[in-house]
This record gives sequence, structure tokens and C-alpha cells, in this order.
Amino acid sequence: MLSAVDKPGKEAETMGSTFEEYLKALEGAGPRLKELILHRAEQEGEITFEEFLELCKRAYPEDE
Repeated sequence: MLSAVDKPGKEAETMGSTFEEYLKALEGAGPRLKELILHRAEQEGEITFEEFLELCKRAYPEDE
């Protein structure tokens, strides 16, 4: 069976999410989903630390 990497044009599916994708995912997310999104962002390592901090601020604006 072919993986996503072996299929032409599917390379992007194996890459980590972008900062903008995480921001979009946070929109309207509940508390548990916010935790999962931030955890994934942290584990994937595809965004900078500054971007991660911005995601945290956007996820929990009431904590500022």
C-alpha cells in the first residue's frame, strides 16, 4: 500500500500544520479542543515558539 508520501501531489498532507491552520482551528473551539490543538502544535514543532505563544493568547484571551 502506498503512503501519502508515495502518491504524487500528496507531500503536503504529511507536513505539519501551519500557524494559520492552528488559528482557524481555534476559532469556536471549546476548552478541551483548545487543549488538543495547542498540544498538537507543541508536539509537531512546525511553528516557532513566538507563534505558539500567540496561539495560547488567542486560545485564552481572558487570561491576559
